Amino acid sequence: MGSFSWQTFGYLSVTQLILTILGIGSSVIWARYIPKETYGQYQIISSTVDIVAGFCLAGLGHSIILSSAKNLYGNFRSILGLKFIANILGMFALLATAHLAFSDQPQISHALVLAAFIFPIYELQKIWPPWLNGANRLRLLSNLKMFRRLLLVGIIGLLIFFEAFDLNVLVISFFGTTALFSLIVIISLYPKFHNTKKDSEIVKYGIHATAASLLGTLILSDKLIIHHHLSIEDVSIYTIALIFPSQIKSLNAIFKQMMVPHISAAASIEAGWAYLKPKFAILVGLFLCLGIVGFTILPTIIPLLFSEKYTVSAPYTRWLWLALSIPAPAVYLGNIIIAQQKKTFLYLNSTYYPVLLFSLYLLLIPKHGLWGAVGAQFIASLVLAIVYVVAFIWYLRKERNINPNGTP
Repeated sequence: MGSFSWQTFGYLSVTQLILTILGIGSSVIWARYIPKETYGQYQIISSTVDIVAGFCLAGLGHSIILSSAKNLYGNFRSILGLKFIANILGMFALLATAHLAFSDQPQISHALVLAAFIFPIYELQKIWPPWLNGANRLRLLSNLKMFRRLLLVGIIGLLIFFEAFDLNVLVISFFGTTALFSLIVIISLYPKFHNTKKDSEIVKYGIHATAASLLGTLILSDKLIIHHHLSIEDVSIYTIALIFPSQIKSLNAIFKQMMVPHISAAASIEAGWAYLKPKFAILVGLFLCLGIVGFTILPTIIPLLFSEKYTVSAPYTRWLWLALSIPAPAVYLGNIIIAQQKKTFLYLNSTYYPVLLFSLYLLLIPKHGLWGAVGAQFIASLVLAIVYVVAFIWYLRKERNINPNGTP
């Protein structure tokens, strides 16, 4: 399989398995010990923070990966400065949201204020993973992710031991731990940059990517819409239903971590496809099998792990799993296009999908409850896969027509 390293894949798979076990284990503990209402309130805060984060130059992640893959360490300083300024503005946005949107819900409002003050450092977690990924330092990246997860599991254990389930305590504990960890990692990495090479166009591309991705924050609105139209308990049920399907994204991330350095360094779409092609059929078969197996066994697993009070989430889980697993390999085709800095595709792709999903949420959730949220994700995932395939074929043919005798 070319430069695809099975040894690296094995290591990443083991670490991802550990991360998955720790993640599911911590979710099981949350579900069993923390009241539904508190769990739902925390999810609302987390979703609100994620939405604001989407406006804080989130597209610089593309610049970080490309800069790292091309050894342009000088870009990192510019990116870090821009990101921190955006994070400060995000802090004020969260403070305003706490006052204006949740004034009638004091528990959520007060906890969101705490999250706002932690936010500028907390958002540094978006800097170091793409940099290490682009630099192909995958083992270090996996080790850091695993250590961070262990810290958070330890925090959960302490909170349960002391029965500290207050919403403010949860926010300070989890947001604060992530912020401190990310700050330490950034400080540790900073002196190890070996040159001051820059490419301002790559940094500008990240700003373009941010502008293109602003509508992407609409994707994160599902829990807020559920909270508005249904209840805080339904937010908890929906969150539990997403736990296993989100592991599909984690598995996808293993392959992406391995392939992104090669795809980002490719000189053309043809070259990126030459790298991906031998692996693509295997990826399709793998995710198809996972989709079928998960759809069959998850309804049995959910009640065993999360107690009877979350049994109702099992049917939602199996369909969300199927919705995310089968179309998953098509994402790599989109990654090839994005790596070639095709701005038209970037803007179109970042616009239609969140608008489609958000529209489906607004249309289906009020009428069909949580099944509406599941249906929205299922439809949007299939459309996304189709668009990636069609766009990739179009760009590849266009490139071949321009340079019919070109080589990968």
